[in-house]
Amino acid sequence: MDPDIPLYFVIGRGVLNGLTPYVDLFEWKPPGMFLLTAVSLLITGDQRFLSVLVVLALLCIALAPFLFVRHSSRGQSWNVNRLMVIGTALCCGLLLALYLERWATGMDTETFGGFLGVLYALSLLWQPRRPIRGTLVRALLLLGAIGLKEYYFFILFAVALLLTRDVKDLVKKFFLPLLFAAVLGAVLLFLLGFLHPYLTIYLPALLHQRLAQDPLRPLPILALDLYPLGFHLVNQFSSSRVLPLLLGSLFVLLPWLRSGRIEERSGWRMLLYVATGVIAGAFLFELMPALMTLNSIIRTGIVLPFSRSFSWGALIALGTSLLVLLYLQWRGHTLSHVLRGFFALFCVLYAIAGAGYGGNHFASAVPVYFALLLLGLRRAAEEKNSVFAWGLAVVLIAALLPYRTLADHWAMLEQNAGRARQAHDESIRKLDGLLDACRIDRYALLEHPLDLAFTRHSPWGPIVTFELNWYLDQNHPIMVETDHHLQEDSRLLLSAQSINSPVVDTFVREHFSEVAPECAKFFLPIGNYRVWFRK
Repeated sequence: MDPDIPLYFVIGRGVLNGLTPYVDLFEWKPPGMFLLTAVSLLITGDQRFLSVLVVLALLCIALAPFLFVRHSSRGQSWNVNRLMVIGTALCCGLLLALYLERWATGMDTETFGGFLGVLYALSLLWQPRRPIRGTLVRALLLLGAIGLKEYYFFILFAVALLLTRDVKDLVKKFFLPLLFAAVLGAVLLFLLGFLHPYLTIYLPALLHQRLAQDPLRPLPILALDLYPLGFHLVNQFSSSRVLPLLLGSLFVLLPWLRSGRIEERSGWRMLLYVATGVIAGAFLFELMPALMTLNSIIRTGIVLPFSRSFSWGALIALGTSLLVLLYLQWRGHTLSHVLRGFFALFCVLYAIAGAGYGGNHFASAVPVYFALLLLGLRRAAEEKNSVFAWGLAVVLIAALLPYRTLADHWAMLEQNAGRARQAHDESIRKLDGLLDACRIDRYALLEHPLDLAFTRHSPWGPIVTFELNWYLDQNHPIMVETDHHLQEDSRLLLSAQSINSPVVDTFVREHFSEVAPECAKFFLPIGNYRVWFRK
Protein backbone atom coordinates (compact mmCIF):
# COMPACT_ATOMS: atom_id res chain seq x y z
CA MET A 1 0.00 0.00 0.00
CA ASP A 2 1.26 3.46 -0.82
CA PRO A 3 0.79 6.18 1.86
CA ASP A 4 -2.67 7.22 0.63
CA ILE A 5 -4.25 3.78 0.96
CA PRO A 6 -4.17 3.54 4.80
CA LEU A 7 -6.27 6.71 4.93
CA TYR A 8 -8.87 5.07 2.69
CA PHE A 9 -8.97 2.06 5.00
CA VAL A 10 -9.35 4.33 8.04
CA ILE A 11 -12.42 5.94 6.46
CA GLY A 12 -13.68 2.55 5.21
CA ARG A 13 -13.53 1.30 8.81
CA GLY A 14 -15.34 4.44 9.87
CA VAL A 15 -18.16 3.61 7.44
CA LEU A 16 -18.47 0.14 9.01
CA ASN A 17 -18.45 1.77 12.46
CA GLY A 18 -21.39 3.97 11.50
CA LEU A 19 -19.42 7.16 10.86
CA THR A 20 -20.11 9.42 7.88
CA PRO A 21 -17.33 10.35 5.44
CA TYR A 22 -16.53 14.08 5.32
CA VAL A 23 -18.55 14.71 8.52
CA ASP A 24 -16.73 12.42 10.95
CA LEU A 25 -13.64 11.55 8.90
CA PHE A 26 -12.51 13.83 6.09
CA GLU A 27 -10.34 13.11 3.08
CA TRP A 28 -10.57 15.01 -0.21
CA LYS A 29 -11.49 12.04 -2.38
CA PRO A 30 -14.90 10.97 -3.68
CA PRO A 31 -16.54 8.08 -1.79
CA GLY A 32 -15.77 5.27 -4.25
CA MET A 33 -12.49 4.19 -2.65
CA PHE A 34 -13.96 4.40 0.86
CA LEU A 35 -16.67 1.94 -0.15
CA LEU A 36 -14.13 -0.42 -1.75
CA THR A 37 -12.01 -0.47 1.40
CA ALA A 38 -15.11 -0.98 3.55
CA VAL A 39 -16.04 -4.04 1.45
CA SER A 40 -12.48 -5.37 1.75
CA LEU A 41 -12.58 -4.94 5.53
CA LEU A 42 -15.98 -6.60 5.67
CA ILE A 43 -14.86 -9.65 3.66
CA THR A 44 -11.25 -10.27 4.75
CA GLY A 45 -10.73 -7.81 7.62
CA ASP A 46 -7.77 -6.19 5.87
CA GLN A 47 -6.37 -5.38 2.41
CA ARG A 48 -6.38 -8.91 0.96
CA PHE A 49 -9.69 -8.64 -0.91
CA LEU A 50 -8.59 -5.35 -2.45
CA SER A 51 -5.27 -6.94 -3.42
CA VAL A 52 -7.12 -9.66 -5.32
CA LEU A 53 -9.14 -7.00 -7.15
CA VAL A 54 -5.89 -5.24 -8.15
CA VAL A 55 -4.47 -8.45 -9.65
CA LEU A 56 -7.71 -9.17 -11.52
CA ALA A 57 -7.88 -5.60 -12.85
CA LEU A 58 -4.32 -5.76 -14.19
CA LEU A 59 -4.93 -9.17 -15.79
CA CYS A 60 -8.10 -7.88 -17.47
CA ILE A 61 -6.26 -4.84 -18.85
CA ALA A 62 -3.48 -7.11 -20.14
CA LEU A 63 -5.97 -9.36 -21.95
CA ALA A 64 -8.45 -6.70 -23.15
CA PRO A 65 -6.74 -5.82 -26.50
CA PHE A 66 -6.26 -9.51 -27.30
CA LEU A 67 -9.93 -10.30 -26.60
CA PHE A 68 -11.03 -7.28 -28.65
CA VAL A 69 -9.03 -8.31 -31.72
CA ARG A 70 -9.97 -11.97 -31.28
CA HIS A 71 -13.66 -11.09 -31.15
CA SER A 72 -13.63 -8.50 -33.96
CA SER A 73 -11.84 -10.87 -36.36
CA ARG A 74 -14.05 -13.93 -35.80
CA GLY A 75 -15.15 -14.17 -39.41
CA GLN A 76 -11.64 -14.03 -40.87
CA SER A 77 -9.59 -17.03 -41.87
CA TRP A 78 -6.43 -17.83 -39.98
CA ASN A 79 -3.34 -16.46 -41.71
CA VAL A 80 -0.02 -14.86 -40.83
CA ASN A 81 -1.48 -11.34 -40.73
CA ARG A 82 -4.26 -12.32 -38.33
CA LEU A 83 -1.90 -14.20 -36.03
CA MET A 84 0.47 -11.25 -36.02
CA VAL A 85 -2.29 -8.76 -35.13
CA ILE A 86 -3.59 -11.00 -32.31
CA GLY A 87 -0.06 -11.39 -30.94
CA THR A 88 0.46 -7.65 -31.22
CA ALA A 89 -2.75 -7.05 -29.27
CA LEU A 90 -1.54 -9.33 -26.49
CA CYS A 91 1.73 -7.38 -26.33
CA CYS A 92 -0.24 -4.09 -26.22
CA GLY A 93 -2.24 -5.18 -23.20
CA LEU A 94 0.82 -6.53 -21.42
CA LEU A 95 2.73 -3.29 -21.91
CA LEU A 96 -0.18 -1.18 -20.63
CA ALA A 97 -0.65 -3.43 -17.60
CA LEU A 98 3.07 -3.19 -16.77
CA TYR A 99 2.95 0.60 -17.07
CA LEU A 100 -0.13 0.85 -14.84
CA GLU A 101 1.37 -1.52 -12.26
CA ARG A 102 4.48 0.66 -12.13
CA TRP A 103 2.70 3.95 -11.55
CA ALA A 104 -0.44 2.88 -9.65
CA THR A 105 1.29 0.41 -7.37
CA GLY A 106 -0.26 -0.39 -4.04
CA MET A 107 -4.03 -0.57 -4.60
CA ASP A 108 -4.19 3.03 -5.77
CA THR A 109 -7.39 4.39 -7.28
CA GLU A 110 -5.81 4.61 -10.75
CA THR A 111 -5.69 0.80 -11.00
CA PHE A 112 -9.45 0.53 -10.60
CA GLY A 113 -10.12 3.70 -12.58
CA GLY A 114 -7.91 2.40 -15.39
CA PHE A 115 -9.79 -0.90 -15.42
CA LEU A 116 -13.18 0.83 -15.59
CA GLY A 117 -11.84 3.22 -18.24
CA VAL A 118 -10.67 0.30 -20.39
CA LEU A 119 -14.12 -1.30 -20.11
CA TYR A 120 -15.70 2.04 -21.05
CA ALA A 121 -13.49 2.27 -24.15
CA LEU A 122 -14.57 -1.24 -25.17
CA SER A 123 -18.23 -0.34 -24.55
CA LEU A 124 -17.96 2.52 -27.08
CA LEU A 125 -17.27 -0.04 -29.82
CA TRP A 126 -20.05 -2.35 -28.59
CA GLN A 127 -23.35 -2.25 -30.46
CA PRO A 128 -26.00 -3.98 -28.29
CA ARG A 129 -29.36 -4.89 -29.77
CA ARG A 130 -31.09 -2.68 -27.21
CA PRO A 131 -29.48 0.79 -27.04
CA ILE A 132 -30.70 1.34 -23.46
CA ARG A 133 -28.57 -1.59 -22.36
CA GLY A 134 -25.43 0.05 -23.70
CA THR A 135 -26.39 3.37 -22.10
CA LEU A 136 -26.84 1.78 -18.68
CA VAL A 137 -23.56 -0.13 -18.90
CA ARG A 138 -21.67 3.04 -19.86
CA ALA A 139 -23.44 4.97 -17.08
CA LEU A 140 -22.28 2.43 -14.48
CA LEU A 141 -18.72 2.55 -15.80
CA LEU A 142 -18.69 6.37 -15.74
CA LEU A 143 -20.17 6.38 -12.24
CA GLY A 144 -17.56 3.93 -10.98
CA ALA A 145 -14.57 5.74 -12.49
CA ILE A 146 -15.63 9.29 -11.57
CA GLY A 147 -16.69 8.03 -8.15
CA LEU A 148 -13.07 6.99 -7.59
CA LYS A 149 -11.59 10.31 -8.74
CA GLU A 150 -13.31 13.24 -10.39
CA TYR A 151 -10.65 13.77 -13.03
CA TYR A 152 -11.77 10.58 -14.76
CA PHE A 153 -14.51 12.78 -16.21
CA PHE A 154 -11.86 14.42 -18.41
CA ILE A 155 -10.03 11.14 -19.10
CA LEU A 156 -13.16 9.29 -20.23
CA PHE A 157 -14.34 12.30 -22.21
CA ALA A 158 -11.02 12.11 -24.07
CA VAL A 159 -11.66 8.38 -24.67
CA ALA A 160 -15.10 9.20 -26.07
CA LEU A 161 -13.65 11.88 -28.35
CA LEU A 162 -11.24 9.33 -29.82
CA LEU A 163 -13.68 6.46 -30.30
CA THR A 164 -17.04 8.03 -31.21
CA ARG A 165 -17.92 8.75 -34.84
CA ASP A 166 -19.51 12.20 -34.66
CA VAL A 167 -21.21 14.66 -32.31
CA LYS A 168 -24.46 12.66 -32.25
CA ASP A 169 -22.56 9.52 -31.33
CA LEU A 170 -20.65 11.46 -28.64
CA VAL A 171 -23.89 12.66 -27.06
CA LYS A 172 -25.35 9.16 -27.18
CA LYS A 173 -22.33 7.39 -25.72
CA PHE A 174 -20.93 9.94 -23.27
CA PHE A 175 -23.26 12.76 -22.28
CA LEU A 176 -26.44 10.67 -22.03
CA PRO A 177 -24.75 7.95 -19.91
CA LEU A 178 -23.14 10.74 -17.86
CA LEU A 179 -26.62 12.10 -17.06
CA PHE A 180 -27.75 8.62 -15.99
CA ALA A 181 -24.57 8.26 -13.90
CA ALA A 182 -25.22 11.58 -12.12
CA VAL A 183 -28.75 10.50 -11.19
CA LEU A 184 -27.61 7.03 -10.06
CA GLY A 185 -24.76 8.56 -8.05
CA ALA A 186 -27.05 11.04 -6.30
CA VAL A 187 -29.52 8.28 -5.40
CA LEU A 188 -26.73 6.03 -4.10
CA LEU A 189 -25.20 8.82 -2.00
CA PHE A 190 -28.64 9.68 -0.62
CA LEU A 191 -29.32 6.07 0.38
CA LEU A 192 -25.92 5.84 2.08
CA GLY A 193 -26.43 9.16 3.85
CA PHE A 194 -23.43 10.74 2.09
CA LEU A 195 -25.20 13.15 -0.27
CA HIS A 196 -25.54 16.20 1.99
CA PRO A 197 -21.94 16.15 3.33
CA TYR A 198 -20.67 15.42 -0.19
CA LEU A 199 -22.37 18.56 -1.52
CA THR A 200 -21.89 20.87 1.46
CA ILE A 201 -18.50 19.80 2.89
CA TYR A 202 -16.48 17.84 0.35
CA LEU A 203 -17.12 19.74 -2.89
CA PRO A 204 -16.48 23.21 -1.36
CA ALA A 205 -13.26 21.89 0.26
CA LEU A 206 -12.18 20.36 -3.04
CA LEU A 207 -12.80 23.65 -4.86
CA HIS A 208 -10.89 25.50 -2.14
CA GLN A 209 -7.95 23.10 -2.55
CA ARG A 210 -7.86 23.67 -6.31
CA LEU A 211 -7.99 27.45 -5.87
CA ALA A 212 -5.22 27.26 -3.26
CA GLN A 213 -2.78 26.16 -5.94
CA ASP A 214 -0.36 28.66 -7.48
CA PRO A 215 -2.53 31.43 -9.00
CA LEU A 216 0.24 32.19 -11.50
CA ARG A 217 -0.21 28.74 -13.01
CA PRO A 218 -3.90 28.48 -14.02
CA LEU A 219 -4.97 25.03 -15.17
CA PRO A 220 -6.10 25.97 -18.72
CA ILE A 221 -2.59 27.24 -19.42
CA LEU A 222 -0.88 24.32 -17.69
CA ALA A 223 -2.95 21.96 -19.83
CA LEU A 224 -1.25 23.35 -22.96
CA ASP A 225 2.11 22.11 -21.73
CA LEU A 226 3.21 18.80 -23.27
CA TYR A 227 6.54 18.76 -21.48
CA PRO A 228 5.50 17.03 -18.19
CA LEU A 229 3.73 14.21 -20.03
CA GLY A 230 6.60 13.74 -22.47
CA PHE A 231 9.18 13.84 -19.68
CA HIS A 232 7.22 11.27 -17.69
CA LEU A 233 6.87 8.79 -20.55
CA VAL A 234 10.45 9.15 -21.77
CA ASN A 235 12.38 9.52 -18.52
CA GLN A 236 10.20 8.13 -15.75
CA PHE A 237 9.21 4.90 -17.45
CA SER A 238 12.67 3.88 -18.52
CA SER A 239 11.71 0.19 -18.28
CA SER A 240 10.37 0.58 -21.82
CA ARG A 241 11.55 3.67 -23.71
CA VAL A 242 9.61 2.66 -26.82
CA LEU A 243 6.20 3.30 -25.24
CA PRO A 244 6.22 7.08 -25.93
CA LEU A 245 7.24 6.38 -29.55
CA LEU A 246 4.35 3.96 -29.94
CA LEU A 247 1.77 6.29 -28.38
CA GLY A 248 3.09 9.36 -30.21
CA SER A 249 2.98 7.54 -33.55
CA LEU A 250 -0.60 6.41 -33.00
CA PHE A 251 -1.62 9.92 -31.96
CA VAL A 252 -0.21 11.70 -35.00
CA LEU A 253 -1.80 9.03 -37.24
CA LEU A 254 -5.18 9.52 -35.56
CA PRO A 255 -6.96 10.97 -38.66
CA TRP A 256 -5.85 7.97 -40.71
CA LEU A 257 -6.85 5.54 -37.95
CA ARG A 258 -10.30 7.12 -37.55
CA SER A 259 -11.08 7.69 -41.23
CA GLY A 260 -12.56 4.23 -41.78
CA ARG A 261 -11.20 3.87 -45.30
CA ILE A 262 -7.93 3.70 -47.14
CA GLU A 263 -7.56 6.81 -49.23
CA GLU A 264 -5.81 6.93 -52.55
CA ARG A 265 -2.19 8.04 -52.26
CA SER A 266 -2.41 7.13 -48.57
CA GLY A 267 1.35 7.53 -48.27
CA TRP A 268 1.00 11.28 -48.88
CA ARG A 269 -1.95 11.37 -46.50
CA MET A 270 0.08 9.67 -43.80
CA LEU A 271 2.92 12.14 -44.36
CA LEU A 272 0.45 15.00 -43.90
CA TYR A 273 -0.85 13.49 -40.66
CA VAL A 274 2.66 12.98 -39.31
CA ALA A 275 3.71 16.53 -40.21
CA THR A 276 0.60 17.96 -38.55
CA GLY A 277 1.25 16.04 -35.33
CA VAL A 278 4.94 16.93 -35.18
CA ILE A 279 4.42 20.63 -35.93
CA ALA A 280 1.53 20.82 -33.46
CA GLY A 281 3.68 19.26 -30.75
CA ALA A 282 6.53 21.68 -31.40
CA PHE A 283 4.04 24.58 -31.44
CA LEU A 284 2.69 23.61 -28.00
CA PHE A 285 6.20 23.26 -26.61
CA GLU A 286 6.88 26.85 -27.70
CA LEU A 287 3.44 28.18 -26.81
CA MET A 288 3.44 27.10 -23.18
CA PRO A 289 6.46 29.18 -21.98
CA ALA A 290 5.17 32.16 -23.95
CA LEU A 291 1.75 31.98 -22.31
CA MET A 292 3.23 31.48 -18.86
CA THR A 293 5.47 34.52 -19.24
CA LEU A 294 2.62 36.65 -20.62
CA ASN A 295 0.38 35.49 -17.76
CA SER A 296 3.04 36.45 -15.20
CA ILE A 297 3.45 39.92 -16.72
CA ILE A 298 -0.30 40.52 -16.61
CA ARG A 299 -0.72 39.31 -13.02
CA THR A 300 2.43 40.61 -11.37
CA GLY A 301 4.06 43.03 -13.75
CA ILE A 302 7.27 40.99 -13.66
CA VAL A 303 8.74 38.21 -15.76
CA LEU A 304 9.33 35.04 -13.78
CA PRO A 305 12.24 32.75 -14.71
CA PHE A 306 11.31 29.58 -16.58
CA SER A 307 13.33 26.45 -17.18
CA ARG A 308 12.64 26.50 -20.91
CA SER A 309 13.19 29.56 -23.08
CA PHE A 310 10.91 30.43 -25.96
CA SER A 311 11.25 32.31 -29.20
CA TRP A 312 8.48 34.45 -30.65
CA GLY A 313 9.98 33.90 -34.10
CA ALA A 314 9.79 30.12 -33.71
CA LEU A 315 6.26 30.43 -32.36
CA ILE A 316 5.14 32.43 -35.39
CA ALA A 317 6.87 30.06 -37.83
CA LEU A 318 5.40 26.97 -36.20
CA GLY A 319 1.96 28.56 -35.94
CA THR A 320 1.98 29.51 -39.62
CA SER A 321 3.06 26.02 -40.63
CA LEU A 322 0.37 24.50 -38.46
CA LEU A 323 -2.34 26.67 -40.03
CA VAL A 324 -1.23 25.57 -43.51
CA LEU A 325 -1.29 21.91 -42.50
CA LEU A 326 -4.71 22.28 -40.87
CA TYR A 327 -5.99 23.87 -44.06
CA LEU A 328 -4.79 20.84 -46.00
CA GLN A 329 -6.52 18.61 -43.46
CA TRP A 330 -9.72 20.57 -43.98
CA ARG A 331 -9.43 20.15 -47.74
CA GLY A 332 -8.99 16.43 -47.19
CA HIS A 333 -12.05 16.20 -44.89
CA THR A 334 -9.97 15.01 -41.92
CA LEU A 335 -9.74 18.21 -39.89
CA SER A 336 -12.44 17.05 -37.45
CA HIS A 337 -10.28 14.05 -36.53
CA VAL A 338 -7.29 16.32 -35.91
CA LEU A 339 -9.29 18.66 -33.68
CA ARG A 340 -10.74 15.74 -31.73
CA GLY A 341 -7.25 14.45 -31.10
CA PHE A 342 -5.97 17.83 -29.90
CA PHE A 343 -8.93 18.34 -27.57
CA ALA A 344 -8.58 14.80 -26.19
CA LEU A 345 -4.93 15.52 -25.45
CA PHE A 346 -5.91 18.80 -23.77
CA CYS A 347 -8.36 16.91 -21.52
CA VAL A 348 -5.66 14.45 -20.49
CA LEU A 349 -3.19 17.22 -19.71
CA TYR A 350 -5.87 19.17 -17.83
CA ALA A 351 -6.66 16.18 -15.62
CA ILE A 352 -2.99 15.46 -14.85
CA ALA A 353 -2.12 19.12 -14.20
CA GLY A 354 -5.15 19.61 -11.97
CA ALA A 355 -4.23 16.57 -9.90
CA GLY A 356 -0.68 17.80 -9.33
CA TYR A 357 1.58 15.82 -11.71
CA GLY A 358 2.04 12.81 -9.41
CA GLY A 359 3.18 9.52 -10.91
CA ASN A 360 -0.20 7.92 -10.26
CA HIS A 361 -1.87 10.91 -11.92
CA PHE A 362 0.01 10.20 -15.14
CA ALA A 363 -1.21 6.59 -14.87
CA SER A 364 -4.79 7.86 -15.10
CA ALA A 365 -4.23 8.33 -18.86
CA VAL A 366 -4.12 4.54 -19.43
CA PRO A 367 -7.73 4.41 -20.80
CA VAL A 368 -6.74 7.04 -23.41
CA TYR A 369 -3.65 5.05 -24.38
CA PHE A 370 -5.85 1.97 -24.61
CA ALA A 371 -8.25 3.83 -26.94
CA LEU A 372 -5.33 4.76 -29.23
CA LEU A 373 -4.18 1.14 -29.27
CA LEU A 374 -7.71 -0.03 -30.10
CA LEU A 375 -7.79 2.29 -33.12
CA GLY A 376 -4.39 1.04 -34.26
CA LEU A 377 -5.28 -2.62 -33.78
CA ARG A 378 -8.63 -2.22 -35.53
CA ARG A 379 -6.96 -0.61 -38.54
CA ALA A 380 -4.23 -3.29 -38.56
CA ALA A 381 -6.86 -6.04 -38.47
CA GLU A 382 -8.86 -4.50 -41.36
CA GLU A 383 -5.96 -4.55 -43.81
CA LYS A 384 -4.36 -7.52 -45.47
CA ASN A 385 -0.57 -7.63 -45.59
CA SER A 386 -0.53 -4.20 -43.97
CA VAL A 387 2.76 -2.39 -43.67
CA PHE A 388 1.21 -0.52 -40.76
CA ALA A 389 0.32 -3.78 -38.96
CA TRP A 390 3.85 -5.10 -39.34
CA GLY A 391 5.32 -1.80 -38.20
CA LEU A 392 3.09 -1.82 -35.11
CA ALA A 393 4.23 -5.35 -34.29
CA VAL A 394 7.92 -4.43 -34.64
CA VAL A 395 7.53 -1.40 -32.36
CA LEU A 396 5.78 -3.46 -29.70
CA ILE A 397 8.39 -6.20 -29.81
CA ALA A 398 11.07 -3.51 -29.44
CA ALA A 399 9.12 -2.17 -26.46
CA LEU A 400 8.77 -5.47 -24.62
CA LEU A 401 12.00 -7.36 -25.28
CA PRO A 402 14.28 -4.91 -23.41
CA TYR A 403 11.71 -4.40 -20.63
CA ARG A 404 13.29 -4.61 -17.18
CA THR A 405 11.74 -4.04 -13.78
CA LEU A 406 14.07 -1.50 -12.19
CA ALA A 407 15.62 -1.91 -8.75
CA ASP A 408 13.84 1.17 -7.38
CA HIS A 409 10.50 -0.40 -8.26
CA TRP A 410 11.33 -3.57 -6.32
CA ALA A 411 12.35 -1.38 -3.39
CA MET A 412 9.03 0.50 -3.60
CA LEU A 413 7.10 -2.79 -3.68
CA GLU A 414 8.92 -3.96 -0.56
CA GLN A 415 8.20 -0.66 1.17
CA ASN A 416 4.52 -0.83 0.22
CA ALA A 417 4.32 -4.43 1.47
CA GLY A 418 5.52 -3.16 4.85
CA ARG A 419 2.33 -1.12 5.19
CA ALA A 420 -0.04 -4.11 5.05
CA ARG A 421 -1.90 -5.26 8.15
CA GLN A 422 0.34 -8.28 8.66
CA ALA A 423 3.41 -6.06 9.15
CA HIS A 424 1.79 -4.23 12.08
CA ASP A 425 -0.54 -6.88 13.46
CA GLU A 426 0.91 -6.75 16.98
CA SER A 427 0.49 -2.96 17.30
CA ILE A 428 -3.06 -3.18 15.93
CA ARG A 429 -4.06 -5.95 18.36
CA LYS A 430 -2.55 -4.06 21.29
CA LEU A 431 -4.36 -0.81 20.48
CA ASP A 432 -7.70 -2.56 19.97
CA GLY A 433 -7.20 -4.51 23.20
CA LEU A 434 -6.33 -1.37 25.16
CA LEU A 435 -9.34 0.54 23.84
CA ASP A 436 -11.69 -2.35 24.65
CA ALA A 437 -10.22 -2.90 28.11
CA CYS A 438 -10.42 0.79 29.03
CA ARG A 439 -13.82 1.21 27.35
CA ILE A 440 -12.58 3.92 25.03
CA ASP A 441 -14.42 4.16 21.72
CA ARG A 442 -12.09 6.32 19.62
CA TYR A 443 -8.48 7.46 19.76
CA ALA A 444 -6.63 10.59 18.62
CA LEU A 445 -3.58 10.37 16.37
CA LEU A 446 -1.00 13.05 15.63
CA GLU A 447 0.74 11.07 12.89
CA HIS A 448 -0.11 9.54 9.52
CA PRO A 449 -2.04 6.28 10.27
CA LEU A 450 0.35 4.05 8.30
CA ASP A 451 0.73 1.48 11.08
CA LEU A 452 -2.76 1.62 12.58
CA ALA A 453 -5.01 1.72 9.52
CA PHE A 454 -6.62 -1.65 10.30
CA THR A 455 -7.70 -1.14 13.90
CA ARG A 456 -11.33 -1.97 14.69
CA HIS A 457 -11.74 1.47 16.27
CA SER A 458 -11.82 4.77 14.43
CA PRO A 459 -9.72 7.86 15.18
CA TRP A 460 -11.18 11.21 16.04
CA GLY A 461 -11.46 13.62 13.14
CA PRO A 462 -12.66 14.96 10.82
CA ILE A 463 -9.01 15.63 9.86
CA VAL A 464 -6.96 12.47 10.30
CA THR A 465 -3.64 13.74 8.91
CA PHE A 466 -2.93 17.46 9.14
CA GLU A 467 -0.03 17.60 6.67
CA LEU A 468 -2.23 16.36 3.81
CA ASN A 469 -4.74 19.16 4.35
CA TRP A 470 -2.38 22.13 4.25
CA TYR A 471 -4.85 24.18 2.22
CA LEU A 472 -7.37 24.40 5.09
CA ASP A 473 -6.59 27.25 7.47
CA GLN A 474 -7.11 26.97 11.22
CA ASN A 475 -10.46 28.81 11.03
CA HIS A 476 -11.98 26.36 8.59
CA PRO A 477 -14.98 24.56 10.19
CA ILE A 478 -13.37 21.16 9.60
CA MET A 479 -10.19 22.22 11.40
CA VAL A 480 -12.16 23.83 14.23
CA GLU A 481 -14.14 20.64 14.79
CA THR A 482 -10.95 18.55 14.71
CA ASP A 483 -9.36 20.81 17.34
CA HIS A 484 -12.50 20.54 19.47
CA HIS A 485 -12.46 16.74 19.44
CA LEU A 486 -8.75 16.69 20.22
CA GLN A 487 -9.11 19.09 23.15
CA GLU A 488 -12.44 17.96 24.59
CA ASP A 489 -13.42 14.45 23.52
CA SER A 490 -10.31 12.34 23.01
CA ARG A 491 -9.32 10.22 26.02
CA LEU A 492 -6.36 8.51 24.34
CA LEU A 493 -3.75 10.10 22.08
CA LEU A 494 -0.89 8.53 20.14
CA SER A 495 2.14 10.43 18.88
CA ALA A 496 5.61 9.77 17.54
CA GLN A 497 8.51 9.53 19.94
CA SER A 498 9.26 13.22 19.40
CA ILE A 499 6.67 15.95 18.82
CA ASN A 500 8.18 18.44 16.42
CA SER A 501 5.85 21.34 17.16
CA PRO A 502 6.49 23.13 20.49
CA VAL A 503 2.89 24.37 20.54
CA VAL A 504 1.48 20.84 20.13
CA ASP A 505 3.96 19.47 22.67
CA THR A 506 2.84 22.06 25.22
CA PHE A 507 -0.82 21.26 24.61
CA VAL A 508 -0.28 17.50 24.89
CA ARG A 509 1.66 17.76 28.15
CA GLU A 510 -0.96 20.11 29.60
CA HIS A 511 -3.94 17.85 28.91
CA PHE A 512 -2.47 14.33 28.71
CA SER A 513 -0.10 12.14 30.70
CA GLU A 514 1.96 9.07 29.84
CA VAL A 515 1.03 7.50 33.19
CA ALA A 516 -1.14 4.56 32.14
CA PRO A 517 -4.22 3.41 34.06
CA GLU A 518 -4.37 -0.21 35.21
CA CYS A 519 -6.61 -1.24 32.31
CA ALA A 520 -3.94 -0.19 29.78
CA LYS A 521 -0.67 -1.42 31.28
CA PHE A 522 -0.92 -4.95 29.89
CA PHE A 523 -1.03 -3.64 26.29
CA LEU A 524 1.90 -1.23 26.45
CA PRO A 525 4.11 -0.40 24.62
CA ILE A 526 2.37 -0.03 21.23
CA GLY A 527 4.92 -0.10 18.43
CA ASN A 528 6.99 3.06 18.23
CA TYR A 529 4.19 5.27 19.49
CA ARG A 530 4.03 7.29 22.67
CA VAL A 531 0.65 6.69 24.32
CA TRP A 532 -0.94 9.59 26.21
CA PHE A 533 -3.99 9.39 28.50
CA ARG A 534 -6.34 12.22 29.40
CA LYS A 535 -5.48 13.68 32.82
